Amino acid sequence: MNADILLISFNASPALEETLVDWLLEFDPEQRFTSYTIDEHNCDHSLLSLAEQVTGRQKQIHFELLIAKDRYAGFMDKFRMDFSRSGIHYRVVPALSQGRF
Repeated sequence: MNADILLISFNASPALEETLVDWLLEFDPEQRFTSYTIDEHNCDHSLLSLAEQVTGRQKQIHFELLIAKDRYAGFMDKFRMDFSRSGIHYRVVPALSQGRF
């Protein structure tokens, strides 16, 4: 296991997609990340439009990036400051392995 690398993943409203892409590129132009559209399922109807309540899904943009553990605190402090109250749901887990074939 590589305990020095973390995987940060988060889901955001499609309305924030371009802002988040720009923010991530500005935070570290060398940082690679992935984004793609997902259907998020949620039982909390207060977070869903009427159409989303009927279909049981909400469109979201999912982002994933690997970050060195020593850069994590600075990343999260700035992320939290710039996107407070945005409804972004995030997860952070240790990366077991990474590489290229």
